[in-house]
Amino acid sequence: MAADMAARHFFAHVTPDGLTLADRVAPTGYLPENDVWLLTENLAWGLGDMSSPLAIAFGWMNSPEHRLNLLDPEVQDVGIGVTPGPDDMGGMIYVADFGSRGQAPTPPTAAPALTLQSLRLHFLRNPRNSRRTARAARRQKRSSVRLRGRGFRSRG
Repeated sequence: MAADMAARHFFAHVTPDGLTLADRVAPTGYLPENDVWLLTENLAWGLGDMSSPLAIAFGWMNSPEHRLNLLDPEVQDVGIGVTPGPDDMGGMIYVADFGSRGQAPTPPTAAPALTLQSLRLHFLRNPRNSRRTARAARRQKRSSVRLRGRGFRSRG
């Protein structure tokens, strides 16, 4: 997905031809036809110092939706893709897909709160750094999605 986004210049959980996360995962055989499943996905694009794996991880962990996907106790598997952004944009594109299959669905719970020390996010919360943080936010883009289902039949 990361390479596809770079090649076709888009940043979304649904491809330009309408394929959702479940549609993209189905051909791998991961989704059971007669059982429950859960898929989640985090996307990120960063430029300059905001394109490092650490910067992306901090961004995801500082976002409730992304943190929930990362720390969801129902998730059993993960697939990660990283690729340079398009030549005209630069940076790096990150895609993290998470999933579980064959378990009864349970409502998502909030991910545990993180300590500021554990992620050193005090820099981001320091008012003296607000201009730098705002500037950095313009150089990083994030998105997350959660899908839950029972059985899956491909559109094709």
